[in-house]
Amino acid sequence: MISVTGFLRDPDAWKALAELVTAPIVAERETGASIRVWAPACSTGEEAYSLAMLVTEHAEAAVST
Repeated sequence: MISVTGFLRDPDAWKALAELVTAPIVAERETGASIRVWAPACSTGEEAYSLAMLVTEHAEAAVST
């Protein structure tokens, strides 16, 4: 594995991203509004997919509360 994608395997980075970025974005959006996510220098799509899954988890949790 190359070090550039090390972020994808760093649990602390994902926790910070979830708490400091994704959760506030989801909480502040209007119901049903879109959220756009960009993954710069994404070569395989895994990065974008992982970010989308993180946003989806927060969005689904916000609906069920």
